[in-house]
Amino acid sequence: MSNEAAVDFAEGRHADQWLRHPVLGDPSFDTFEHAPGNPIYRGRAPREWSVNGFLFEDPQGGGLFAYVGRYPVGYACGPGVVRSDCVVLRSRDEGRTWTEIGPVFAGDFTFTGDAVGANNTPDVSVVFADGRYHLVYDWGHDTATWASAFNPKGNDDSGIGYAWSERPEGPFHRHPVPVFRNSAHRSPVPGKYRRLYASTLLRRAHDWLLLTLTDSGPLFAWGLYALTAQKPEGPWSEPRLVQSLEGDGFHPALMEFFPAFAHEGQVYSPATSVALNRNFQCLWRAPLERAHEPEAWVLRQHGSLWHAVDREDEHHGIWGQTFSGQVSREGRLRVLSPSRDRNGNGTIGLASRPWTESFRERGFVLNGHAGPGMTLLRRAYSDLRLRCRATVRGTARLLWGWNGVLGPDRHGSDATLHPLARTHYRALEWRVDGWSLVEVDPSGGERVVANGPWSRNDPKREIHLEVTESGRVRLGYEGVEAWIGDMTLTTGSVGWLVEPDTHLAVEIFAISGRSERAVTRWHVLDAFLAAGVNAEAWEMRDDAGSPGGQVAVCQNAGGRLKWNFTGTGVRWYAPKGPGHGRVRVRLDGAVRGEIDLQADALIPTGEVYVCDDLPEGEHALVIEGITGHLATGGLEILGS
Repeated sequence: MSNEAAVDFAEGRHADQWLRHPVLGDPSFDTFEHAPGNPIYRGRAPREWSVNGFLFEDPQGGGLFAYVGRYPVGYACGPGVVRSDCVVLRSRDEGRTWTEIGPVFAGDFTFTGDAVGANNTPDVSVVFADGRYHLVYDWGHDTATWASAFNPKGNDDSGIGYAWSERPEGPFHRHPVPVFRNSAHRSPVPGKYRRLYASTLLRRAHDWLLLTLTDSGPLFAWGLYALTAQKPEGPWSEPRLVQSLEGDGFHPALMEFFPAFAHEGQVYSPATSVALNRNFQCLWRAPLERAHEPEAWVLRQHGSLWHAVDREDEHHGIWGQTFSGQVSREGRLRVLSPSRDRNGNGTIGLASRPWTESFRERGFVLNGHAGPGMTLLRRAYSDLRLRCRATVRGTARLLWGWNGVLGPDRHGSDATLHPLARTHYRALEWRVDGWSLVEVDPSGGERVVANGPWSRNDPKREIHLEVTESGRVRLGYEGVEAWIGDMTLTTGSVGWLVEPDTHLAVEIFAISGRSERAVTRWHVLDAFLAAGVNAEAWEMRDDAGSPGGQVAVCQNAGGRLKWNFTGTGVRWYAPKGPGHGRVRVRLDGAVRGEIDLQADALIPTGEVYVCDDLPEGEHALVIEGITGHLATGGLEILGS
């Protein structure tokens, strides 16, 4: 056993040593405190999905206001379906109690020149300026359906509207013409970003700014547009894409933005992953006066931003859009957070944290909601001593010797762990009622080595695990020596795998042992997500030489794929063969060279590009086809 000093990876200063990913999940060290009276609102028939919200602190009359977007189940819309709407809640006691005032808009409304009403109005944002309360909102025609959302025309249109009021609770007066119609949209990326929805209105020194979410339908890419105007009712500029997957820099996939908030001259745009396990968030930032410029935006915080508490009203994690924030006069970030309860109904909760304290000193939470969650340390161990104190509800596996393959199971929203992520490791399975030691082979076959009950029935406990160079394993907990025996020895990553409907809170995770830079293998499907491609334009082939055992070949000339990763090095694998062409490699936006993948006969996948001296941090690898058909295998990432 090595004599390396123990490092407690449950301390906040080591938060970046844990892998976090939009599909895998997020071990969060955030400092949010959830209000004991949550939820402040729960969806009910016929609008069960109250899954969006906007928080507003009134600078004039005081008090808090929550504008809650309400949808029928499944975001249903169209003829014969109840319309989505937005309801106003008010609190006069700093959020301890709330009163439901009623819908933002009363009565039916039709835009000037339209033949049908525009009364689907779910999501809003509000700002006070120039003596009035200004509101922008989503609108959809009464006849609009999901089919028309990505092919809008005539009486099946949607877009952004504007309204104003003398009071934050309304009544709000709708402007007779919309700010924006999706039928008029011309995407800067042809065939990709088709629809604008979910807007935040912000007042600047000399004009107005709209930050608006956009999506791409079957390409599963989201982005953020900026529009500017001299008056809130318009006319507004053409939308400009300021955040998206299109750049060559690090930008996590599957992220939906809405709503943003401003503080001390900066605008902050949180975003939530729409993978199956809704527990990963990011925060982007730009100077408010430059937020219409793509180059002004930076990724302020990658993960470790939010955790759901172990309550039935936060059963699905953040669900819908992301949290809505406002920094109070007392310097606390106060947020509304949307979720869904165990029955599937939407819920709105309230939470807060000190604005200047993002990470707690000790302890993180990893949740499994509708899907499993997973995280790994970016160091690999051949032997180790581990002291861990944690609370588990559900089923969690403490992993070591992990050598599987990471990535999503498919290209799309609600993506979850690729099956290969759950292979090739050793683990302590930790349940409330007992423990098991298991070995999982590279094909996913599982063998239970030992098991037993805990000496007392308590979700919180401290365990001690020792794995020696010979494969000898010793498990103990709270003075009880549970098991000593041999397991197959393998060097690999250490981490956690939590099953759906599991809550894991870790207080201590102190490891000593012989460690080295971990190498994690990534499936090619992760590059589909990061680039937002049309998966039907790619042919998947089995190839044992590729990490993940598959390669992808673009059926059209050219092609572009991307990986976002955190680490110190990268190895790209690809096949060579007839019809394959030259490929340009970019790393963090800089061209690193061109590689010829053309060959007279098919050559199995192997390493085609290696860089192992990157600075510690976040990076992006982009591969672009120049000639022929782009072909690629998976990726290997070198850890810290």
